[in-house]
Amino acid sequence: KELLLLTYNAEENIRPTIQYLLKGSLGTCLGVVERKGVSTLLLEDDQEEEKNQIVRERLKALVMGHPKVLSSSLERNLKPTVDFFLSDVGLSELEFGKVMYRRGGTLLEANVERTLTAKVDFLRRELGLELEDEGDDCGPMLEEISWDGQVKLDAPLSSSKNDNDNEIAHKLSNYEKTRLLAQMIATAPDILTLSIDNNLKPKFDYFRKNLNFTKEQLQYVIMKRPQLLALNLDRNIIPKVEFFLQERQPVNFGTVADKYEGGLGMTMDEIREWIVLFPQTLTFVLESRIRSRTLDVVKYDLQVGDEDGMAPMNFISRNEPSWKKWIEANLHAQENMTAGYNARSASVGNNELDVE
Repeated sequence: KELLLLTYNAEENIRPTIQYLLKGSLGTCLGVVERKGVSTLLLEDDQEEEKNQIVRERLKALVMGHPKVLSSSLERNLKPTVDFFLSDVGLSELEFGKVMYRRGGTLLEANVERTLTAKVDFLRRELGLELEDEGDDCGPMLEEISWDGQVKLDAPLSSSKNDNDNEIAHKLSNYEKTRLLAQMIATAPDILTLSIDNNLKPKFDYFRKNLNFTKEQLQYVIMKRPQLLALNLDRNIIPKVEFFLQERQPVNFGTVADKYEGGLGMTMDEIREWIVLFPQTLTFVLESRIRSRTLDVVKYDLQVGDEDGMAPMNFISRNEPSWKKWIEANLHAQENMTAGYNARSASVGNNELDVE
């Protein structure tokens, strides 16, 4: 993978890099991440060799996957990259360890100024997280700051209640902006491997122009589910939104999901308000989860909302036992609706969908 390593002097070039990885912040941060019950934090102070072994094994996996790391300049590349994540981005040791555990090799090979800084600056601009002068009044707006320093945003107002798209309802402090960005990157480090022009920017444009998110709504959605930025726009996000928009088609209780040719029959306004409150909806697979859950909703002639007699807005994200339990508990309340639905279904006649 990296033949150039054979031209490097082991003692002068490679060994210092290995020692830096093992003994520096990168190795320490990798070690504290808990995976399968293993973490340096779970060992006693006198178990130094066991801690070192955890770090060695994790660095070995990182380097074997990306051996170019060993041929990178210690002073011009590796140290500036580590400093960038810990100081400029503001990741905690645990957050940095998680980023390195998942995408360490790729990110350590990236150029700090041309690639990483450009992407972080882009995300700050798009999400309203640009840092301001220390003298500015950036008061608190937190729902809470939990014991581990996690910052959470208040749910934004609906579009009908927030007519000013240029203002965030609560002004963020520099600390809050820094923590929100760090939390997002720690949760979805893949974001920093994506192209700004070919990948990230089109997604932000789609959310603003097609779903009509306000600035506050967009900020909230991405902060709550940053994984959305790692999804493919054309093959993943857009097909789901179009499915939600598509009109419902008549079915009966024997219809299976892969035979259902309709959608959920929602308006774009309804979809927007739904996704703002439950952005995780867009992270589920269309064919294996969204379509089958939608079929259940259509079978029982339910609308999606937070009122009695409606399918709950988290009906897609609920696990299977929870969803089945909800259906069973609410069937009696839907008897009248179901009777009316069956009457309409019977009138479809030859237009009825195929039944397996």
